[in-house]
Amino acid sequence: MNAPALAALTTLALACGCGEGLCQKAHRIGTRLNNKGAACVTGSTPVEISLCEQTSKKCTQADVDGINRTLDCYEKLGECTPANQQKWISDLRDCQDKLHPGSSVCLAM
Repeated sequence: MNAPALAALTTLALACGCGEGLCQKAHRIGTRLNNKGAACVTGSTPVEISLCEQTSKKCTQADVDGINRTLDCYEKLGECTPANQQKWISDLRDCQDKLHPGSSVCLAM
């Protein structure tokens, strides 16, 4: 995974225990996203659910909504191949844009 996308996914995944089951969802989707992107990019470390739950206490409902939109978008991404790598990375970045503007406070580690 390219560095900005990997960093954003890792930060998002580690920080998003904002609602019941959200950290588990981030873990599941993050693992799948690593598999989907494996042909094109280096994956990230799976979400550590307990750390995710600890770091999520600053999240507002707007943050939770944005995180859910981002995770749902990640889940819809197809497989990355060398032939579609640029579009896949662009689509990944589009998913990251679904975060609530204030989520950076919630996601700060």
